[in-house]
Amino acid sequence: TGSTSVYPGGSTTGDVKLPSSLQTRYKQPESFHPNLRFWYTPDVFEVAGTADGASVSSWRNVANICHSDHTSAECTTAKKLAGDTMADEALVQTTGGSQPVYKKEILNGRGVVRFTRGNTGGTAGQYLEMHTTSSSGTQGFTTNPFTSNTNAYTIFLVAKVNQAVADTGVQGILQLSKSTSDTTKKGLSLYADSVTCISGQGKAGLGCSGTACTACESGQ
Repeated sequence: TGSTSVYPGGSTTGDVKLPSSLQTRYKQPESFHPNLRFWYTPDVFEVAGTADGASVSSWRNVANICHSDHTSAECTTAKKLAGDTMADEALVQTTGGSQPVYKKEILNGRGVVRFTRGNTGGTAGQYLEMHTTSSSGTQGFTTNPFTSNTNAYTIFLVAKVNQAVADTGVQGILQLSKSTSDTTKKGLSLYADSVTCISGQGKAGLGCSGTACTACESGQ
């Protein structure tokens, strides 16, 4: 954006909850942009002193932090004083075995959140869900931004997928489920292909056993 992520001029909020590593010019989104609703970055775990390999039960949003000049009705007086985000939602996983882990200094000296599948078919594994707040226990959005097929939004997601030759199915990355009460609403799923057959034809996976696919490589 060409600007440093700092409170707009004239604001007096004291508790800045944006990690200092994200206040560098030209390197990342503008956290205080009024149209940026969610921003989940591993930098929050570094600021919190999270240990390498620690399980992630909740991942807080750092987009659109409320300040004294914020005009949105969602930025209440309490949120402005606390420097909380306009949106209340958090990514949450309450089941220990399904929690991803935080790994330090993996990508360009910065941390990552690592998800591992639980079986070769990808039907089990680690994941996070959107909850209305970090402690509500309620899945979904407090204010759903996907209420209409005509709503326009942009999603930027940075991920690297590592798959084994024995993997089958697809590697799930992001899923926004359609409304169960309105069949006209469309969902969105983002995934990586399973391993690719490079000798012969047919479905790869299961060690490339069988007569159709005799050699394969990890999908990208």
